[in-house]
Amino acid sequence: MSNPIRNRIPTLAAALILASAGVAACSSSGGSTSDGTTDSAAPTTEAVAPTTSTSTTDAPTSSTTVEDAIRAAHTRVMTELFARDERVTGPEAILPLAEELTTGPLLRRIQDDVIESSQSGERTAGPGYESHIVRVTMLAQDKARVVDCSLGRGERYAADGTLLIAADDHYKLRESAMVLVDGRWLASDIFSGGDEQCEPS
Repeated sequence: MSNPIRNRIPTLAAALILASAGVAACSSSGGSTSDGTTDSAAPTTEAVAPTTSTSTTDAPTSSTTVEDAIRAAHTRVMTELFARDERVTGPEAILPLAEELTTGPLLRRIQDDVIESSQSGERTAGPGYESHIVRVTMLAQDKARVVDCSLGRGERYAADGTLLIAADDHYKLRESAMVLVDGRWLASDIFSGGDEQCEPS
C-alpha cells in the first residue's frame, strides 16, 4: 500500500509498507506475480519477520500441480488484490477479494486498514505488485512459503491528496506464507525483507 498493504505491515495502510527484516537472498526460479518510502501496493499488509530456509485453486494431488496452484494463488494476491484505486472505490472495496484470497494475520491487517483508512481519509492507489517468484518451499502438506522479488507500485495519499508513501524505486525480497484451507491455497501473511534489494529473473 512497504499494496500501500505495502509498508504498513502491521497496520495494512502502512502494514504492507513498513517492513524490515531479512529474507534469504534471491536464488533462482521462475514465476511472476510489491514499497517506495516504505512498502507500496499494499501499505499495511506486509509483516516483518525472518524467513525460513487468484481465483483460488482446488488442492491438486501431484507435487508439480501443488506448486502450480500455490504460484497461481500467490500471483493473484500480489497482482490482483493490491491493484486498486481507493480514491475512486473507497477503502472497503478490497474486502470481498481479500476474503477470497487471504486468511489469518494478513486478512486481519487488511480489515484493520480499511477501518483506519475510512476514519483518516487516507487512500491507496496502484496497479499491484510486479512480482517474480524466486522459489516455493513446502513446509507441510497444507503450508508453504513463497519468496518473490517484487516491486511495490502502490502509493498512499493523505485526505488532501498529499503523497505519503511512494512506490518502490527498486525490487525487494518478500516472503508469503501460504496455507491450504478447504482445498484452496490462501495467503496468511506477507513478510518484507526490509530494504533488501534483488534483481528479477
